[in-house]
Amino acid sequence: MKKIFIVLSVLLAVAFGASQAIGGAVGTMDDVLAPDVFAPFFLVDRDLISPQENTLIAYQEMRGVATTTWHGFVYTRDSVMVFDWYPPTITPWDVDQWYVSDILSMMPAITRATLEVTVDGKAYYAGYIVLENLLRPNINHVGGWVYQVSLANGKASCSKLPSREWALGAVVTDQGTPGSGTVPGTAYGQRQTLDFTAATTAAISAAGAAVDSGVFTAAQAAANFSDKEGFSANAFTIATERTFGRVLSGPSAVVATWNLFPRYYLYDSTGATYFFIWTNVVTAGLTNHVDVYDEDETALSIRVSLPNELNIINARDYIPPGFITAAGNDFGFFNFNWGTVLNPINNTIRCQDWIVYSYQSATGPAAQSWNVLERGFAHVGT
Repeated sequence: MKKIFIVLSVLLAVAFGASQAIGGAVGTMDDVLAPDVFAPFFLVDRDLISPQENTLIAYQEMRGVATTTWHGFVYTRDSVMVFDWYPPTITPWDVDQWYVSDILSMMPAITRATLEVTVDGKAYYAGYIVLENLLRPNINHVGGWVYQVSLANGKASCSKLPSREWALGAVVTDQGTPGSGTVPGTAYGQRQTLDFTAATTAAISAAGAAVDSGVFTAAQAAANFSDKEGFSANAFTIATERTFGRVLSGPSAVVATWNLFPRYYLYDSTGATYFFIWTNVVTAGLTNHVDVYDEDETALSIRVSLPNELNIINARDYIPPGFITAAGNDFGFFNFNWGTVLNPINNTIRCQDWIVYSYQSATGPAAQSWNVLERGFAHVGT
């Protein structure tokens, strides 16, 4: 069987260059606009008065679309919605931003407790946030950024938020629901598999009476997941095949391999790298065989558990000791891979969404205190 490998960095460049004003290649994580604001992670110190570590969410309206009203939802690492609020309305060309610590401060202590997590021996709040667009849920007109901030140490870094486009008009067949037995290659497309904001359906429907006709009806709200793009291996494959004209209609090739490539960098003994790996399906007991590479192309295999929908991984805990030197300046990457003897791929892995960020930092004198936040690469093969 002929093997076809797709590197998403190349795909995104081609797809973006070929895209029209209405958006990018649906099913790829390209830098275009979307209706909602989706922050797939936050990591905030439990000292909310003067947090050493904080997350800032920024977004702006970029098409001159009329007033936009939001309904915000905070989720635990396992996608339990624990808090909701209404962020300020934005007007055409408006910009807004806020610290997640301010949102956490609005919560009762018992609610915040559901977000507690310990990483590298430090106590944090962690989860993810979705702002539902109540007035313009089917218009791609907003872009956003996530900052990881440690002002006390003089550090801040930023990366673009994923833009989950409104995808009505994309390939009409869904990409399959994980665990349903749907055969990939015959019944999947570029749209989302599951509505990770299903708990908001009632709120969206209730808001419909008070806003204009741009809001979903109750029936549309219940089914809106099928009209948002997916970030799965299946979605990447079908989007790529149509972008390059390999498959113009009908089923795409079955996904054979799927890889995530977060990078690590440890400047010295104070250096840290955390991976934020988000997916929209909890796969109980999922432990992935991972190849860890250093700067000399040496690879050693380890096992990493991904028990949550938002997994926060301290890379130092898993990097083989021989890869970490006394002199520091150690770097490389992790290869999370499916489609091998050790990690067989299945329909759940093919269908679920995956997003990965690498957060690298070091703490020292002013010239040596920094952090970097970057979205990782993905790779799909058929």
